[in-house]
Amino acid sequence: MPYWLTLLPLLFCTLLPCVSAGEDSISAQIVHNLGHVDLWGLPRVRFNLGSTPELSKLGFRFVAIHKVTPSRERGAKSEWQITGLRTCLHQNKGGDMTWIRPDGRKIAFHKINAYKDSVSGWFVRAAPDGIGARLNHANGQEWCYKNGWLDRITDPVWGLVVFATDRESILQASRLDAAGNGRQILKIEYCEFGYVQVMEFSDTKRNVLSWSDDCCLTRIKGGDCGSVSLQYENLLLKSWSTENGNGNKYAWRERRHPAKVFSFGDPPVALREDNDFTYEYGTKVGINYIVIRDKKKGFVSETRLTAKGLVQILPDREIRARYKRAPDGRRILENIPSHQGASD
Repeated sequence: MPYWLTLLPLLFCTLLPCVSAGEDSISAQIVHNLGHVDLWGLPRVRFNLGSTPELSKLGFRFVAIHKVTPSRERGAKSEWQITGLRTCLHQNKGGDMTWIRPDGRKIAFHKINAYKDSVSGWFVRAAPDGIGARLNHANGQEWCYKNGWLDRITDPVWGLVVFATDRESILQASRLDAAGNGRQILKIEYCEFGYVQVMEFSDTKRNVLSWSDDCCLTRIKGGDCGSVSLQYENLLLKSWSTENGNGNKYAWRERRHPAKVFSFGDPPVALREDNDFTYEYGTKVGINYIVIRDKKKGFVSETRLTAKGLVQILPDREIRARYKRAPDGRRILENIPSHQGASD
């Protein structure tokens, strides 16, 4: 596998437009000029399923995100990840701990640092009952985990929220008042395949998700996204449409023979075109590129990826960026002067 492809998993987390709301604008600019795909050539499709004021402020945002995963029969298939439904706190054999937050972000707590993370402001301490751990923040928020799974959250503003879970999967959340009376704010029902079937919120919003026998999401009804219908061909997303007329259609191309082993960061398929854009992939002098063309307006961008950064060529200018390590350990992009190369 080409070396540049091994960098894509790291870059992907930087370039998705809503991974981090406070991300520098350079990443948002790059994504904006990629049409409807990421640098893997995979479509960026996501549907907001809603939340409640309490859960949203605590970091629970429920979004259905399209992914492409390996398929032995056809090389690749579409799958859907729903954010906000899973969270856990685990300890390894060396005593270090890892917190996987509802948004999927991981925070490490090292024994040598007294289980404190100076960047995020969180620290971990043992629970009084000895069978769990508590995450505390200077803002007064506390997350309690039992046997690694979320049990309750105490917040100075929202009070106490308790959770019913099946290991890392959330089944129900209730907000308790000072007298201990609970009010359900979230309820999740799963189908026989283990996928979300019903999602109910306290404000009467209700999502119903329908799945085919081969585990393809075929319909979302209710919630913030209204009603969405989805169609597939050979297990890959072919099109989606909403009741108000929005939608898109996709044509795929194989990147290599489906019988070959799927490698993370090197999907065997990529998007050839959709309603608005065409996508071209290739290599020039050992540098891989993706060219985006608008079907009506013509050339949009050419993005070249190197081991140290990338160059995005636009009709009127160039964007040059290089990788750097953020204080919390994430690999992100920073803008560089136009007279320097991304591989400098």
